[in-house]
Amino acid sequence: MEPYVEPRAVEEEVPFDCVSRAYRCVLSGLCPGPRAEDLVHVILSGMCGAFPADCCHGDAVALSCVCVSLVDQLVSGSTRPGTDPYFRQYAELCVTKLRERDVMTQLVQLFQAEDQIVRHVSAKTASTCVLDELRTTGTLCPVWVDRCVQVFLCPASSADLDACLWSLTDVLRRLQRGHRPELTEKLVEAFDSSVSSLCSSFLADGPEDSSQRPMDWSSHGTMSCLVLDLLEVLSASGTSLRSQRIISTHSPALLRMLCCSRMNYFTKKQVVLLLKRALLENLGEDWSVGGRARFERHHADLNELSHHVLQTATPDWFGRVEVQPASFFGGTSRVRGGEEPDGVMLRSISLVLLKSMVLQIQDGPGLDWSSYLDSLWSFLRRFSVQLMEATHRCSWFALLFGDQDDDMMEAANGLLCIFLRQRSASQPDGSSVLDEACSSGCNPHCIFLLLLQSVAFDHSVLLDFLISTETCFLEYFVHYLKFLRTDGQGFTSACIRMSAHHCPQFHPPRSSSGSGLHESNQPTALVCPVGGAGLTIGLCLVDYDGSDESDPENMDVSESLLTTRTSMDQHVEQSESSDSMGLTEPGKAAAEPPAGPNLEPLPGPPWTQTTHKAIQCLSELRALMVRLHMKNLFPYNPSSLLKLLEQVETDLTSSSR
Repeated sequence: MEPYVEPRAVEEEVPFDCVSRAYRCVLSGLCPGPRAEDLVHVILSGMCGAFPADCCHGDAVALSCVCVSLVDQLVSGSTRPGTDPYFRQYAELCVTKLRERDVMTQLVQLFQAEDQIVRHVSAKTASTCVLDELRTTGTLCPVWVDRCVQVFLCPASSADLDACLWSLTDVLRRLQRGHRPELTEKLVEAFDSSVSSLCSSFLADGPEDSSQRPMDWSSHGTMSCLVLDLLEVLSASGTSLRSQRIISTHSPALLRMLCCSRMNYFTKKQVVLLLKRALLENLGEDWSVGGRARFERHHADLNELSHHVLQTATPDWFGRVEVQPASFFGGTSRVRGGEEPDGVMLRSISLVLLKSMVLQIQDGPGLDWSSYLDSLWSFLRRFSVQLMEATHRCSWFALLFGDQDDDMMEAANGLLCIFLRQRSASQPDGSSVLDEACSSGCNPHCIFLLLLQSVAFDHSVLLDFLISTETCFLEYFVHYLKFLRTDGQGFTSACIRMSAHHCPQFHPPRSSSGSGLHESNQPTALVCPVGGAGLTIGLCLVDYDGSDESDPENMDVSESLLTTRTSMDQHVEQSESSDSMGLTEPGKAAAEPPAGPNLEPLPGPPWTQTTHKAIQCLSELRALMVRLHMKNLFPYNPSSLLKLLEQVETDLTSSSR
């Protein structure tokens, strides 16, 4: 039954005023004055432009936008939890009458409107209607599906391609955010053939001259970006359909786009970021819940993508990749000399190459890793004055990644993996392989020291990295410590080399009081650990059992601590302040861990100071981890990591004296 509302004569009121007041009421969760049937009539008439100019204050576009937005709010309000029951009943009645009068047909017709705002608002409302019908009935709206499929199959002659692309992408994102894999698969299956055809047109194999393609995408920057957005949500869907694998199967065309002189630079940048997220296995991280679903060809597709990257990454390709000056608040400067290059572009290209090398090395030896790193080094030096002046090749790591935590950890992990694989395959003299790695810019000891310099040897920042779910530092740290345990001499040599070359030090603004868990600088694009290892409940973070000297234990994650990170920070700060004032309970004094070695500043050459600061940082980190673990404030069991830290600390301390 329709709820009681104050009757109002709609015909006596200007339609624009009626719809505007109704929109304000719906936003507030209140029932508008007109009856549901009368309001629906005004909405549909306003959408199709049936009212004369004097009924909409001379602005038919504004009336259409308000009417379409009101439909969106009514559909959302009919299913929104916690709304007033009378308003919910009113909204449900309006939605029913809108469907009876085929509101979707009018919405898809507005996809071709001349005004861009009308097209966008119509696409957004259509997505809401499609999603509501899919969730409530389990069926797709045939009018919307047919229109989008028709547009995707004939993109060259379509004026509403951007609206269809945006609408489909929005529905897929919202389904993934709501963790509805069965509905996602049904939607992707309905568009699998048409989307594959569209992307084949967009990524057509052939010469760089885009004029020979079915559609000159280079002159449609917005559509190109929308296609790339759709590619990401399709790849993050976790289905095994053809459209889900477009990034890997068409990766050569994506890589060629970076060298296309007619392609918009922003589009090129989005292509690089798409490839980076695909290789780092965090596609859809901004909206998906519970991680990206895997399918049976996941590993094979990653190998195919990395293989194409290494095939394409020749010196000639690097020479044709465009990198513009970095953007700033007012836009992109092209006038003044000496501007900084686009760091996002440089870091993304570097990570795409490094991750591709890691994947190919894991499948088998024989990769000429030094030639790829040499090509990357030459590419980076073209755009960075600091790199051109650098005398130590490994300094590129700090110069490029010093202010981006997640990218820095991925790069460090990738470089370490490349070094360890090649070291185990070649088995030459230890010093010679380190010298070769240093000449290629991937000496793991130099990289670790540069990482410590970038955080000012602050152990509390390392603790943040160990607990954070947003970088792969834990995986990298364990692998490096295992290597460091067997190569203390190489670490000392790296300290000498770093002091001799006066490598640049970076001190990003961080909290460094050392009294608890501090919030580290988090970049815009967050990444997952290499290999997909994430800090998730019930999942082993790192395979500590791979070491003969490690305890066979799992690192169980404390669910309560993961879900209450803020509470944990407060507890840690309170615990640390209590310890600093000696406010521990008498019965627990003997249970406190022994303090780390009291390393006084050492006289002598500069490299001894670098060694001292590194050992002191690791010692303070271990002591703080022990205190947190004893108070049950650490989010997983770090016993094996603590044992490894103690071994490394003892070895380095004895060798430095």
